[in-house]
Amino acid sequence: MIRNIPIRYTIDLLIKELEDFNNKFDCIYLPFDYEREGNKGFAFINFINPLHIILFFELFEGRTWKYIESNKICSLNMANYQGINEI
Repeated sequence: MIRNIPIRYTIDLLIKELEDFNNKFDCIYLPFDYEREGNKGFAFINFINPLHIILFFELFEGRTWKYIESNKICSLNMANYQGINEI
C-alpha cells in the first residue's frame, strides 16, 4: 500500500511517478473520492516479483512527490503476500 498520496494526483500522475517500475507491477488501484474530487490518499500496487518490493521501498519510503507540490511524505505498508504466484 502506498500512503500519503497528494489528493490531486490522478492515476496517470501516479503511474508516471512509478515509471522506474514499468513492467514490474501488474495491478495498481488508486481509489477516487467523488465528493472531494480527488483520490483518497492511498493506492494498492501488486508487484510481479516480490523482490521488486525491496527496491521500491528503498526509493519511495519517506520521499516527497515529484509532480504536485505537497508536504505529504510517501509511506509504504507491505502485504504478507506479493505477486500473482504468491497470492
